[in-house]
Amino acid sequence: SPQFLAAAEKFRVHVPHYYLGLIDKNNLQDPIARMALPHKEELNFFGTGLRDPIGDLAHQVAPRLTHRYPDRALLHVTNLCPMYCRFCFRKNLMNEREAELYAGDFSTAFTYLRAHPEVQELILSGGDPWMLSDEKLSALVDQVAQIPWIKRLRFHTRMPVTLPSRITEGLLQAILRPGKFQTIVVTHFNHPQELSAEAIEGIARLRTGLPSTGGGILLLNQSVLLAGVNDDLKVLQELFLALGNIGVIPYYLHHCDLVAGAEYFRTSLARGQELWHGLRGKIPQAHRPGTGVRRLSVDEGG
Repeated sequence: SPQFLAAAEKFRVHVPHYYLGLIDKNNLQDPIARMALPHKEELNFFGTGLRDPIGDLAHQVAPRLTHRYPDRALLHVTNLCPMYCRFCFRKNLMNEREAELYAGDFSTAFTYLRAHPEVQELILSGGDPWMLSDEKLSALVDQVAQIPWIKRLRFHTRMPVTLPSRITEGLLQAILRPGKFQTIVVTHFNHPQELSAEAIEGIARLRTGLPSTGGGILLLNQSVLLAGVNDDLKVLQELFLALGNIGVIPYYLHHCDLVAGAEYFRTSLARGQELWHGLRGKIPQAHRPGTGVRRLSVDEGG
């Protein structure tokens, strides 16, 4: 339709064949399709949407580097993703403000990190950091490993959801540096339908890590509360239980950020709180996101 094409022209569109295959074509309200395909509502700005909703640019301290919280910083590795989610809080930054966030190399960012020992955790985000080749990713991780006070390296990636075939031994060798820092992967499952056999197999490979070096990975998940996708108690309960059963800790449940072009995904704060309270007593403590539903993301991520 013309509105579909207009939305696709304004905001990037790319969906891997694998993820398209998760769509139930008999369901006109399919949650996978809602997250992946352009929608006419993306063109309706309600006046609340922001183009830098979590302050990536407001807290930029060097090209590609955001330092918002004292003990951690965020490196914007790439503006590319295997899939451009329609609710993404960087959908404007990856389009109209691309040069502001993703221009330049990493040299100034690493100079900053070497001068700030209070930064003990570095988050690699994007886009999706795993869009880099294994060689480029490994070279970047080697630079991080040379900074002694970085104790945790965190990857925010939706690749286990949208393209789990990316999780290979080569990727594990690129991201793991046993003895240098703890490796954390924060993935982004929003609906039980995304937990396919391929995705579960990819998660198992991440959990195993590199047995030869004893390098394992802490796996966390951040979900976004999305109208028409997972704003339902049974759906969230099923998702969190399934994640816990495969060794992924449901870490965050976010309200959808104030994103221009994604307002149609936002639920009310009251609805989020209702769902959160409804989950109590229905999932084990170990499977429960630890921070509850928040109006805006308190953590950085992809």
